[in-house]
Amino acid sequence: MSVGIGALDERGASEARLGERGAIVETKSFDLSGVVVDSVTEAPVSAVLRCSGGDGSWITTQSDSGRFSLPCASGESVQVRAAGYRASRIEVGGRRELTVRLAAESSAELCLTTVHGEPISGVPVQWNSASSPLRVRWGKELTSLRCVQRGEPVRVITDDSGVSSVTAGGGMAATIDSEEHGCLPILRVDAGERRAFVLPSRTTRVLLVDLESRAPLEGLDLVCYWPAISRSLARVLRVGASGQILISELGDAVIVGLPEGRDDLELIALGGQGVYQEAPDSSSVRIEFLDRGEPVVLGARRFEGVIRLRDASTHLPVTATVRATFRTDGDRVLPDGSRAAQSVAYSSRDSLAPATEKLSVLGGELVLGRKLRGEWRIALDSSEHMELVLVAEGYAPAVISLAGVHELSALDGRTVMLEPATPRWLKVVTTDRAPFSEPATIFDPECQLQLLRRSSSESGLYGPFDWTQGDAIARVGGYEWTLTSDELVSTDVVERVVPMASGNIRVIGVPTPECASRLLAKRGSALGEGESRVTFAADGACIFKNLSPGRYVVGPEEWVFGAALHSIQLPSELGTIAEVRAHRSRCLPGRRPP
Repeated sequence: MSVGIGALDERGASEARLGERGAIVETKSFDLSGVVVDSVTEAPVSAVLRCSGGDGSWITTQSDSGRFSLPCASGESVQVRAAGYRASRIEVGGRRELTVRLAAESSAELCLTTVHGEPISGVPVQWNSASSPLRVRWGKELTSLRCVQRGEPVRVITDDSGVSSVTAGGGMAATIDSEEHGCLPILRVDAGERRAFVLPSRTTRVLLVDLESRAPLEGLDLVCYWPAISRSLARVLRVGASGQILISELGDAVIVGLPEGRDDLELIALGGQGVYQEAPDSSSVRIEFLDRGEPVVLGARRFEGVIRLRDASTHLPVTATVRATFRTDGDRVLPDGSRAAQSVAYSSRDSLAPATEKLSVLGGELVLGRKLRGEWRIALDSSEHMELVLVAEGYAPAVISLAGVHELSALDGRTVMLEPATPRWLKVVTTDRAPFSEPATIFDPECQLQLLRRSSSESGLYGPFDWTQGDAIARVGGYEWTLTSDELVSTDVVERVVPMASGNIRVIGVPTPECASRLLAKRGSALGEGESRVTFAADGACIFKNLSPGRYVVGPEEWVFGAALHSIQLPSELGTIAEVRAHRSRCLPGRRPP
């Protein structure tokens, strides 16, 4: 029997199969895309997949979104596997988009009891899928645990034995809601774990008032953290109409602070036994649990210092994200005759910097809040000659001299005109016109401004960055070029070519495809730079494809990040600490390298 080949599809592929009753059925291959999520919380899952009609290779999902794309054909099936979840096989049919919901193999359980060991039933517990915990700094020394909660919450009431249970393929965050016991911490429970938790019998009442009028404040969010509770997570609580919140007495103390982004407010302890300010310029208060009859009173006030930002062309208010940086004045001459090096300011387009370093401008007004005041005092300790650099997206940096400024409130009411900047792009390709995908930094040496910092770009196109009418220095994957002002005037996209080849790293002895999904190949020591996920895995081997030359660290993600955090790269000819410092002082004399 002869089989005719059908017309080629857009991918240049076609397949003929024998259907029912000997009929010839043509099937075309296509890219099947979709997402893998938890069947209960709908949170994204890091998994591996392969198509039944393929070569047996596995592909991995994106770890943050759970999305995937793999070649497939109608009538085939997709096999999905993930650590902590049951394997699944799904028939594709004629679908081009697929949502895979995986069922967890184990469960997370929280058992609530009284101080006498009696189970507590009827308490609602809200479960969320949680990512790995992060370290968050409170004040100067204390650190707390926080995790990112993902997916839809699941509410499970404790049964007669005091247990609330939910299926889990990974870490879960359990939030306990009980008016009787007041505000309780968020608890982390791992998959397959049964965690016992004793609900306290005592609570502390906290009253939040306006610092000037002493009237109760309502509608504000406060963050509560219990440092003595193992694997507890900070809890955000909304203050009610009476200005009061009820906090459970767990451990020996609780820390109450303002959430991230509220730099326009200041939280102050108004005295009382066992109530302390965490640190100078800190808006967190430590409350020790004592046998007190009256509520703890905390005061809050808003900062009134405001800088008005206006567009220099239209004179209209600027409403954008702004980065504010204090730095030493670069025009100052040191006793040895050299010029002082300026601290580097960062563009508001910098996607790799924490969001808390960026300030919101509402109605063209920038509030000189708690964060700016604290940074200003720290900078003032190191130098009396300072500048405040304001960088808004789409504008050239504005530099404000702080000579003779002894209080930041002296800037209240000042109007700053921002000059519009020109957006530009940098395109980097190899000699064969393939995109060069490496982390990039673009720096303005005149303004001492980092215009752009980006992780790897699959297209080799980096930008946009706000060009400030001068030369710029670009560093991409170990290469450095000067982007001249003439080039940046003549074209929107400046191109650079790197002569390089690419190679692969093959890892053998991988026991399961699930293990392959957790592997990472990383170039360099900086976090977020030079990372490459496995492209496919088959027969116990994983391959990282199209890597640029260099030294790589390969292993599980947690191990690779740990190695990067504790590694440093120095030129091989340097030995002693004195030689290292001398080498650093010779880098870009008169200015700090980007």
